[in-house]
Amino acid sequence: MKSTADIKYWIDVGMGISFLLCFVTGLLKWPTRGAGGLGPRYLVTVVHDFTGLFLGVFVFFHVLLNWEWIVCMTKKKLGLNK
Repeated sequence: MKSTADIKYWIDVGMGISFLLCFVTGLLKWPTRGAGGLGPRYLVTVVHDFTGLFLGVFVFFHVLLNWEWIVCMTKKKLGLNK
């Protein structure tokens, strides 16, 4: 069985890869640049859309797994730790 640290690591790797692919394909889809000679526009759009969805799923699980830390830090920043 994988440890929580291993699971968090792989979720973060998935987020990183999804972000990079989504960012690059987003640049290729940029209205002033187009996807011209860099491959079929349809493929760029499909990759961009799916990596955006994957990124959303990875971020959801990342926040879920780190929820206690988020709450703790928020309370600390708001001075509610008393």
